[in-house]
Amino acid sequence: MSVGTDGGEQPRSIQSELFSYIRFINRTQQTVDLFWMNYAGERVKYITLLPGGQFSVETFATHPWIFRDAISGYPLRVEGQEVFYPQPWDPGHSRQCKDVFIDLSYYTLKDICKQVVSSHYTSEQLKKLSPTIPADLLLELLHRDPSVPGYSVSPYYQI
Repeated sequence: MSVGTDGGEQPRSIQSELFSYIRFINRTQQTVDLFWMNYAGERVKYITLLPGGQFSVETFATHPWIFRDAISGYPLRVEGQEVFYPQPWDPGHSRQCKDVFIDLSYYTLKDICKQVVSSHYTSEQLKKLSPTIPADLLLELLHRDPSVPGYSVSPYYQI
């Protein structure tokens, strides 16, 4: 693991030994970006799934995946977690993909309000509103998820 921007551990891939066969299924009404966390802890966009969409991938047990709303960049969940680590494939069984469901995260009222404001105002517009927005909230709005506009895209799965 590497250190994340908040000082916590940043998930990253560590080895490619134990295969895992996964089918991600988007159970939300949102368009979802799927990211593989590479060996440096950087997000690599693999695919964008429409509501109800599916994506099968051969991956590894030590390769984490994360999921973001394609519009807002807010995290979604798999098995109740924001970071998904696949289970290793059992060689005694067929290579059938395990279904993994992408679900909504639960947000506070403050988070929902930040999503709405972020979708309507640019950073420059928000700065002009600074006299009317509490300073701590303005900082949160200005420090949005940095990966949303400029994530690296996998050369294998461009849509």
